[in-house]
Amino acid sequence: VVPGCYVAGKMADLNTFDAFVDYTYLHYSGVANIQEMIWDNELCDMFSISKEKLPRIVKPWDIIGHLSKEAANHCALIEGIPIAAGAGDTTTSYLGAGIVKPGIIFDVAGTASVLASCTNEFSPDLKYKTVMCSLTSYSFFRL
Repeated sequence: VVPGCYVAGKMADLNTFDAFVDYTYLHYSGVANIQEMIWDNELCDMFSISKEKLPRIVKPWDIIGHLSKEAANHCALIEGIPIAAGAGDTTTSYLGAGIVKPGIIFDVAGTASVLASCTNEFSPDLKYKTVMCSLTSYSFFRL
């Protein structure tokens, strides 16, 4: 589970069985079908990974729980506030910059340098081995 999902889970007092990951992080796993936004049976089998031990995949806007009493007291917030899954920082940067149409490119000059382009189809790059991530089921980014 990535840090943002871990923190959200702790704030909602989720247990291990409630672990989640939003689909914008799937490209980091190495065992997901990015196009269908699911854990890939073949890849999981290849590495002897039980899909039951992987976190559930959710949409960034899904409510994963509500702010627990303990977290609310610690943060001086109101108990019960809905907590959304959230999304990866780079992926949300694309959305915030309006990079939602094929052919538009985006440059991140931060901790990690990323040059990405938006495409409307999933097409693995076996030659240069660029990574693809998804914003929606019809919008992908080649990193």
